[in-house]
Amino acid sequence: MKKGSRFWNVSGVDANVSISGAKVKLESLAALVNGAIAFDSPEESKPAEAEDTFGLYEDLAHSQRGVIIKLELPSGAGLTADSTPLMYQGLEVGQLTKLDLNPGGKVTGEMTVDPSVVTLLRENTRIELRNPKLSLSDANLSALLTGKTFELVPGDGEPRKEFVVVPGEKALLHEPDVLTLTLTAPESYGIDAGQPLILHGVQVGQVIDRKLTSKGVTFTVAIEPQHRELVKGDSKFVVNSRVDVKVGLDGVEFLGASASEWINGGIRILPGDKGEMKASYPLYANLEKALENSLSDLPTTTVSLSAETLPDVQAGSVVLYRKFEVGEVITVRPRANAFDIDLHIKPEYRNLLTSNSVFWAEGGAKVQLNGSGLTVQASPLSRALKGAISFDNLSGASASQRKGDKRILYASETAARAVGGQITLHAFDAGKLAVGMPIRYLGIDIGQIQTLDLITARNEVQAKAVLYPEYVQTFARGGTRFSVVTPQISAAGVEHLDTILQPYINVEPGRGNPRRDFELQEATITDSRYLDGLSIIVEAPEAGSLGIGTPVLFRGLEVGTVTGMTLGTLSDRVMIAMRISKRYQHLVRNNSVFWLASGYSLDFGLTGGVVKNRHL
Repeated sequence: MKKGSRFWNVSGVDANVSISGAKVKLESLAALVNGAIAFDSPEESKPAEAEDTFGLYEDLAHSQRGVIIKLELPSGAGLTADSTPLMYQGLEVGQLTKLDLNPGGKVTGEMTVDPSVVTLLRENTRIELRNPKLSLSDANLSALLTGKTFELVPGDGEPRKEFVVVPGEKALLHEPDVLTLTLTAPESYGIDAGQPLILHGVQVGQVIDRKLTSKGVTFTVAIEPQHRELVKGDSKFVVNSRVDVKVGLDGVEFLGASASEWINGGIRILPGDKGEMKASYPLYANLEKALENSLSDLPTTTVSLSAETLPDVQAGSVVLYRKFEVGEVITVRPRANAFDIDLHIKPEYRNLLTSNSVFWAEGGAKVQLNGSGLTVQASPLSRALKGAISFDNLSGASASQRKGDKRILYASETAARAVGGQITLHAFDAGKLAVGMPIRYLGIDIGQIQTLDLITARNEVQAKAVLYPEYVQTFARGGTRFSVVTPQISAAGVEHLDTILQPYINVEPGRGNPRRDFELQEATITDSRYLDGLSIIVEAPEAGSLGIGTPVLFRGLEVGTVTGMTLGTLSDRVMIAMRISKRYQHLVRNNSVFWLASGYSLDFGLTGGVVKNRHL
């Protein structure tokens, strides 16, 4: 305190309302509440004594103690003479007192500065123009009320009184060894100059500039010197303030950053670990697109499919792997004779795609009717409404078949699983056949009838069938026999009653060369005990009541079965094919004798009659 000290008021609110608007001057929130008075301390003046009296001036300008400095301003927008303050460490240490528009559009001004900070005005000192913004981390009410402010950043060098004012968002460029990068994006995503660059939740830089180009938007960003080594060649930049809302049948999904990040916005850096630093990087809209390296609004196309008919799918339909959602349908495009479907598979599930992957359209529900009853497998409502495409990896399915550069989308799971397993069955009557009829071996479904066609030139029916991939090598061979199994009623009883609701085709595997055309037989062996047995031919004058499946007995025990019957070369006898179980084939010798043991034997005499019922 000196005798020459002067005091001025820095408390309360100074409001000036005019046609140009309202100007509010507020020193600080503390000054607004408690009040404040500032004074100077001239070095050449003597110390003050008790009971000395001083005048209280309205403000620094009226005290006539301020030092005048000249400014070169980026623009005059938001600046007001005798209103815009100069701040240093939260205190007002000066005020803009004059604004001038020079020829050429350059804006200059003068500022009155508190004598206490004159020693800080040096060659490397910066005066920054700050724009007020709402921030949860720095809730400065006074800055919001006063508007733009100047900030004094001390530096070294020789004293000076002329300064070029630096916009606050570009202040980082004046730091030594600062790193500047260029980011490119198809749109601005709400990013503007002054917003922060965030790495692991910590601000490491700032957006300096934003420019609109013919190809999109270009951003200039600066990274603080101490953090520049954290940026690598594979680092990625992602919009930090974006809020994603997805509305669908599953509900509303709301994804966003923390409340402070909503307000501050900015760009998030995904740190890399390799590669030389680049001069330019793409700016991604969100984390998912950054992981996919996609700048498009639509998800990236992972795989494209082609279908002959339009499946029950649309953009947004889910893609499933064994009922688990792994992606979505991006687009469905019609062509002259097909439909193209583009799929997006999430990056974490793309390892499931292989050369053996096959795709099919999911239906709303699957219905199966057989002897066990009615089975209905329904899809979830969302999938039934939106549609779905499933895929799986099937070894040996020849799934690499393509239409150009696109994979085939099959109409059903059955068709997809039967890729490469098509066979043709020839029959003279389709009365017992039906599309969808299963092909079974020992009670296990190994295929299915796909189509039935009438071949008028041959007076026959051709049944196009498919064998599942894992069974093609075993059953698509010469010697394999196929027959329709339906309920049969005979003297021996009722057989195959379970096929009343759903007949099926039974198959007996052969051992010949690969083959795809077969004659549909009347009957085949359904008992696996005789498949690897001893095959023999027995001649008989007539077939009698014999049929395929008639048992062969040894001392009353079943050791084999009849597998087929044909006429001899001269049609004077019947050639009966039999197969003896491998377990009992040692019983067949060169001198073995076979006779018909089926039917009823009646013997009548004077003493009475005897009726013997042998094995049918």
